[in-house]
Amino acid sequence: MGRIPRQRDIFDRKAVTEALRMFPSEPLEVVLAPTLAIYSALVPDPAPERTLGVYLLGRGVIVLRAPRTDMAGNWDPRGVLKHELVHAVIDMSVRRPVPRWLHEGMAILLSGELGYLDEARLDWLAVGGRLIPWNGLVHRFPPANVSRALPHPQAPPLLRFPSPRAGA
Repeated sequence: MGRIPRQRDIFDRKAVTEALRMFPSEPLEVVLAPTLAIYSALVPDPAPERTLGVYLLGRGVIVLRAPRTDMAGNWDPRGVLKHELVHAVIDMSVRRPVPRWLHEGMAILLSGELGYLDEARLDWLAVGGRLIPWNGLVHRFPPANVSRALPHPQAPPLLRFPSPRAGA
């Protein structure tokens, strides 16, 4: 007798597709890299040690780091998987380029990553004059001249207020 899937095993893809109202039929491959070296070989990222997972656009593949590859180990692979699932569902459903800020904003919101500290961080960026202007977010995300982590707090609010004034 085959293994009966637990509710949690099928819930994330179902929840993501229903929230986005997108239902791609293509299979999705999820690879759990047991070592950082294997993860680095699979992920076309200039700094794979700074990421926990990635969806390979157009390939239908999510690559996750095994929790044991991070010595701090203070993250939940289910949250990373849900974040990457949002990218996969959008990519497999839309089939044309989607702005990166939109991808990230949806992934952050639907995976439950956004918390009160993110709002405080956004306020801190605004007060310090470090918000990235709208054109910098839209045309290249993240902008080439800033830290990869810096634009992420700005992505979810752009979904609430997508206008040229957001981020200015």
